[in-house]
Amino acid sequence: MSEVIEGFGVKVYGIEETRAMLNRGIAAIDHFEPALDRVASDIMDVMDKNFEAQGRRGGGSWQQLSSRWLEWKMENGFDARILHMTHALRRSMTIYQDENQEIHIDDDSVEVRSTLPYAAAHQFGTNRIPARPYMEFVDGDARRFAATCERYLIGAMAGFRV
Repeated sequence: MSEVIEGFGVKVYGIEETRAMLNRGIAAIDHFEPALDRVASDIMDVMDKNFEAQGRRGGGSWQQLSSRWLEWKMENGFDARILHMTHALRRSMTIYQDENQEIHIDDDSVEVRSTLPYAAAHQFGTNRIPARPYMEFVDGDARRFAATCERYLIGAMAGFRV
């Protein structure tokens, strides 16, 4: 008579590979600055488009200049476009490390701001100056920023240099 041994076994393959992949992902999360540097560049590109479109990019447009102010700008050789008198504000928000720009990028945030004293007045408006928000983003921008971060993380987990 032969003896029957009953039993069941499961062998899981890929545990070490999965562990390595997750560890690469953790390391990428701890050093997310490269992804956020790309997001910062994209943010500045969006703001450049906002300036170029004079607020029409996300719908609507910035309040037009008064005819008197527009005439003065043109008579004195300034750019007639809204928020383009000297181009300093646009440069401060769209040119990486412009002299009037503060940019902070670390492993969990990115911040781009202008040091020009009138920047906030134009973004938010005052009693005398209408708001002309150049820091305005549409839903597609936010999705693109998130996708940049996602690609960075997935690439790191796959073992690509990111």
